[in-house]
Amino acid sequence: MKNKIISGLILCAIYMASASAQDKRLTEEQLNKLPSSFKSFLLLNRQIIDNGGKGINAVSFRKAEFKYAVTAIYDKKNANPPIHIAMISAGHDGADIGFKIYEPCIINSTNESPVNIVIRVDEKNVSSALFCGPDPTTKGATQKVYIIKTQAGKEYIREQFSMADYVFIDFGNGVIPFATDGFDVAWEQKNDPAL
Repeated sequence: MKNKIISGLILCAIYMASASAQDKRLTEEQLNKLPSSFKSFLLLNRQIIDNGGKGINAVSFRKAEFKYAVTAIYDKKNANPPIHIAMISAGHDGADIGFKIYEPCIINSTNESPVNIVIRVDEKNVSSALFCGPDPTTKGATQKVYIIKTQAGKEYIREQFSMADYVFIDFGNGVIPFATDGFDVAWEQKNDPAL
């Protein structure tokens, strides 16, 4: 398994280091040697580039100092795409996972209930509650916050983030890949219940 991951990382480095993804594409045989989520990521990135975009920028938990994972998809229509974040927080009973998308939305009033919405995580439906609020880092900007509603949903997402190189989530506007490297370390840091 470790050798498969290392060979996958080497093939990815070759692919990403090429000056043009069009010039040095992995062959079908090379793609088939990769873990399935990594192959899906490369194919999605290839599709975006083929359609005139710049590709996907996916920052893992490890690269973000175990705080979150961040993804932006620079397709043909989005020079400044929404920023998608997978974040782990400390809850009453240990770690919890949720998602943010920095994009325009109508802010929920303080007495307004969240919107119940189903997101797709690696092709499986997961119940969530959607809030819209101000982005504390940018004046006048908003953010969507997705809170996972069920324990089964939280456990499923945690399992997916622990097992694959990338987890693909559809919030309703297309699939967003999140890089999972460092997820388990980030989870453990937040999983110790607070005193």
